[in-house]
Amino acid sequence: MLFRSAVLFEVGNLGSVHTLQVRGTTTDGVSLSESVRIIPSSVDLTYEAHTIVPPFYKGKALLTNQSSVTIYAEPNMVDNSGQRLSPGNLVFEWKVGGQVVGDQSGVGRDSFILQTGILPTSSSVSLKVTPTSGVGATAVGSISVPFARSEEHTSELSH
Repeated sequence: MLFRSAVLFEVGNLGSVHTLQVRGTTTDGVSLSESVRIIPSSVDLTYEAHTIVPPFYKGKALLTNQSSVTIYAEPNMVDNSGQRLSPGNLVFEWKVGGQVVGDQSGVGRDSFILQTGILPTSSSVSLKVTPTSGVGATAVGSISVPFARSEEHTSELSH
């Protein structure tokens, strides 16, 4: 018989190290134990749409049809010694619609450019960040970029 259980606990600040240890005994009386180190990490995502807004517009530019948006990642990750990891020591795996975008993923690739077509919809982009060493925490994040339908307005000028 397989026994499963979930454990929920809070971790400390970025770089703090926590060890979770699980112990159990099989029905045959065999003792088993496993432990895992947990180091909190996160990644913040922001975007900048490459569109035109009216002068003195105080809002954020939105994604429109046939435009692009750059998504920037700000990873908050440390190595086992507590030193903050730079983007050059991290692997960025960008996904759109669950599909990896290989030509924009890789070591140090902390920004992503999304192009829209003629009839775009709101776009969701996700990211997984891991240390190049393969050892340490993994950070994941996602962002939904809102889409604004552009409209053409014309007016007649009278002479």
